[in-house]
Amino acid sequence: MRDYSTEFKENAVRKMRDGGTPIREVAKELNVSTSALYNWERDIKGIPRSNSPRSKGRSGWSSEAKHNAVIETSRMTEYEKAEYCRSKGIFIEQLREWEETCKNANAEQAMLQQELRNELRKEKQSKSALEKELRRKEKALAEAAALLVLQKKAEAIWGVIEDE
Repeated sequence: MRDYSTEFKENAVRKMRDGGTPIREVAKELNVSTSALYNWERDIKGIPRSNSPRSKGRSGWSSEAKHNAVIETSRMTEYEKAEYCRSKGIFIEQLREWEETCKNANAEQAMLQQELRNELRKEKQSKSALEKELRRKEKALAEAAALLVLQKKAEAIWGVIEDE
């Protein structure tokens, strides 16, 4: 791993910010990785690396803050979004994921509602089938009880008939 001077790092970061040149081209020209440039920028700004979104497992932003970031950047150009992300210490990919999540939020809710409707329909069908079976068994039980009562009445009137 090569050790770069502070002056080299500061010049690289300045070139990355001021030149309007895409980060990848600056990295290629200086023969360093884009992540090194981002890390140098964090170091220069005094942002500790432990606060980077990746080290936090992409947490640390509330749902409301993510939504606000998406709204705030919705009309920005890609370059402005990149600047915004760097200033907030997040990655452009995270912002894109948040945008996608916001776009699909209602779709997921609609899918969930459809699944719940389908499940409710199946439960109603199952309930209906069980109620139908219960009515059939109640009728059979009532019929059996009526036959027993009639048998006892017949025995009381004519006596017990013995089999030969």
